[in-house]
Amino acid sequence: MKKLLSIIMAGLMLLSLCACSAGNTTPPAANSPEEVTAAPTAEPTEEPPKDVRETDYAKIEGIYSQTNYEDPDGKPLTMVYMGVIVKTPDKNLRVTSIGMKMTVNGVNTYSSDKYLHINYVTSFMPNYLYTRVMTDVYMGEEVKLLYTFKVPKAELEAGRRITFESSEIPDMDKISFDSASIIAFHSREIPGILDPLGNTEEIKLRGGAPETIEEYGVDLWLTSFPDYDDGRFYLAWSEGYPGTEYTFFANDTVYTIRFYHDDRDSFVVDTSIGISNGGTFKVTSGYVILTYDTNGEEVYIRYVVDKTKYTDPEHWYDCVTFYFVEAFDVMT
Repeated sequence: MKKLLSIIMAGLMLLSLCACSAGNTTPPAANSPEEVTAAPTAEPTEEPPKDVRETDYAKIEGIYSQTNYEDPDGKPLTMVYMGVIVKTPDKNLRVTSIGMKMTVNGVNTYSSDKYLHINYVTSFMPNYLYTRVMTDVYMGEEVKLLYTFKVPKAELEAGRRITFESSEIPDMDKISFDSASIIAFHSREIPGILDPLGNTEEIKLRGGAPETIEEYGVDLWLTSFPDYDDGRFYLAWSEGYPGTEYTFFANDTVYTIRFYHDDRDSFVVDTSIGISNGGTFKVTSGYVILTYDTNGEEVYIRYVVDKTKYTDPEHWYDCVTFYFVEAFDVMT
């Protein structure tokens, strides 16, 4: 009997241990943190820089490259034209068309200058100043200024960053845009896009008929050019000459130009440094246009008629102003 009880007690103890063992069983441990494989994350993409075309002191009205430009030195360059409205809310400025710096992709820098050989483009934008002479811009005033840059054609491929720097215009370094903003046009199209009103007026002045004071029946250009002095230049007329003679000062040189009303409407220009040239001229509604025989180059002499100053046929020239200096001056 004792043996039977011992066997039963041993069996009960064995079942108890199995039950305890089953109750303390824990599920397999999850992977430890260092064993977890993190999901790949995308690299943060950098925001492309925003185009800035205006500050408190300047607004880019337009910037264009010339498709038909040929560099005089044969270099692979194009001409870039940039029209800027210079404004100043808090202080007076002095500005010119030269010395503006344009940098491409933060590497190559090009400085603006006034180029005489593109006069056939720039002279058709009269509402933009294009000058080497310091021009005052007073507080609260706005002035349109034209800048021109010689730039390698390869620099203007899309995706390149254009920035600026100026010692004359504050905050110009804040202006920045993609090179795709520089649109290519033919030279004859650029003035009409950048200065449409001025371009239209210039075309009219260069192609229209000469001014006539109809009420007196006097054609200004069938009468000999007279003496005239409005403070800009000195005009001298020699009655002994078979034409009309003017003397004026430009480029540190004295010029004398003589017009002959002959069968070809010819002219001769002499200078105090011994250089002479000549050719033919014609008169439009706003210009006397000189064409040199040697190279076909043209010089446009602007004239303005103020009919309110007209009194009689003997003194018709009182109402006419000629701009010889501006036409010949290459220093400003």
